This record gives sequence, structure tokens and C-alpha cells, in this order.
Amino acid sequence: HVVSSTAVLGRVRGMLRRLDALQDVVRHMDLYQRLAASPSQLPRLDTVPSMFRNALDIFTQRCGDYLDWRALSTAPAPSSAVRPHPSSASTAASTNGSCAFDVALDELRSAISSIEADLLGILHRGFDPTTRSGDDTSSEVASKAPMRPSTTRALRIVADMRRVFTPSAHVASAAHDTADRLAPLLAAVTSALDTQVRDVLTWFSRELDEARATYESQKASIPAQRHTPPVAAAVCWVRQHLRRIELPMRLLQTHNAHLLRDTAARRVIRQYNVVA
Repeated sequence: HVVSSTAVLGRVRGMLRRLDALQDVVRHMDLYQRLAASPSQLPRLDTVPSMFRNALDIFTQRCGDYLDWRALSTAPAPSSAVRPHPSSASTAASTNGSCAFDVALDELRSAISSIEADLLGILHRGFDPTTRSGDDTSSEVASKAPMRPSTTRALRIVADMRRVFTPSAHVASAAHDTADRLAPLLAAVTSALDTQVRDVLTWFSRELDEARATYESQKASIPAQRHTPPVAAAVCWVRQHLRRIELPMRLLQTHNAHLLRDTAARRVIRQYNVVA
């Protein structure tokens, strides 16, 4: 029995292509697992990992043993006009196994594209509590709409999202090609998060105005608990107001320093310095 070098090399190349595709799937698995494990998320974002798990379950059910090298076809199926070789049964089985994997992989990639579109749509809607799906227009659902989070809470959510969608150095170096295929998604996510931070800066500016107005209105008669010395009450009151505006600024400097060079951000920084 003579072994064809073309057939052997064809199976090797086919397995390499399959392993490269599976590496891409594993990279997406890692991304959505980190998203599911994130302690804080944007509204409606918790449905994205479950959508990916459902698509992955369908893929594993349809493609069978995706590491079976015998299920790789090395040549196109013979024409019906050609008399089949005695070994054509095994070749047909290999072709069917390879086609099943390719079809399942194409369906998974299509599902991933749809999931990524939903993910980016959720990120662009961000923290807006008035944005709901088309089916959630009833007055009962509207009355249960979530409130906009505080500036500190929103910045913490953005920081967690940045950690999820920033690949670690060892993963990027070990799967450079796969990371490149994820690069457009990661860039789009980063852009959407930057947009949300710019919106949060507007909220922070309003909170600074409120903190300043509260300070001016209460500094003549500082609210204090009963039996609290006046000096201690004043110190606690000032620290409380300072903590309210200090934590958001720390989060901005730690996770969004590249955005603080914008004109609007500089205006907020000057406003913070005046109030603090």
C-alpha cells in the first residue's frame, strides 16, 4: 500500500487550518467568560455571554469530534461519471465529516458576528435608563426602568469593562493571529467606552456644581448629629463632601487618563480643583 505524500500533506494542512479556527473559538470563549465573571456590568450586558454559550453548544453538537484527523478531506469528492475507487467510502466519510465541521464553523462565526453587533449596541446605549428594546414600551416596564448610576458606580463599571476587553500580554503573544482577528472588536469596544466616559464627565460636572451649592448653603449652619462637638461635626461634613468628588477623579486618572487631555475634560478638572 503506497501512501500519497499529497494526501498526507493535505491532511496536515487541513488540520492546521482547523486548529487555527479552533484557536479563534477559544479566544472568544476566554473573552466572554471574562465578561460573564465581571463583577459589574452595563445594563442588559449580562445576556451576551449566555448568547455565546448557546451558539457554542450548537457548534459542538453539530461538528462532532473536531480533532479527528481522519475526518479531513484531502481532495474534492469524485464525480458521478467516474467509477468510484474501492476506498471511496472512507473518502466520502472524511468529506462529510469535514463539511459538517465547516458548516458548523460558518454558523458559529455568523452567530458571533450577531452577538458582537448586539454587544456594541449595548455599549453605545451605555447607562441611559430610558433606552429599552422595542418590546419594552408598556407603562409598567417604563415605571420599572433602572435609574442612572452614580458617577463613581459608572466609572467602576467602565474600568471593569476595560479589563475584560483588554487582552493580557501572554495571551496576545501566544495567539497573535487570533488577537489580530479580535482587534476590530476590541477597538470598537474601547471607542464605545470612551464615549460613555465623556458622558460621565458631564454628570461629574453637574455633581461638582451640586457639591459646591450644597457647601455654600450649609457652611453657615453645618448639619451635625446630636452631642457631636462642632469642630468634629465640621470636619466630618467636609470630609464627606470631599470623598464624594474625590473618588470619581481618582477613577478617571487611573483608568481614563488618555481622555483627560480633551478640552471638556480639562474644564471639569479646573472645576474640580476650585471645588476641592
